[in-house]
Amino acid sequence: MKTESEENNQKIKEIERNIKEFYPEVSKIYEELLKDSRNSNMKVIASIEDDSCSSCSVMVFADIRAKLSADPNSFDTCPNCGAILYVKVEDDSE
Repeated sequence: MKTESEENNQKIKEIERNIKEFYPEVSKIYEELLKDSRNSNMKVIASIEDDSCSSCSVMVFADIRAKLSADPNSFDTCPNCGAILYVKVEDDSE
């Protein structure tokens, strides 16, 4: 059985692969953030949880939340920490 940390690492790797494959325009931003994040505790990719960035806990502007909710394939970055933001898509099969 995988630990929560192993599952999270697996999800992160999957997200990284998807970014490179489906969003080549984001790859440069992602690589720069990844390089910078090695010197801090900030996440490069962060979900929006309770209207806040899961990396820095700062409230994400309503227009960014609305854009990401309306189109889960879109992306934006946190205005505070710069993490690439995403909205968790609920799986209807559960």
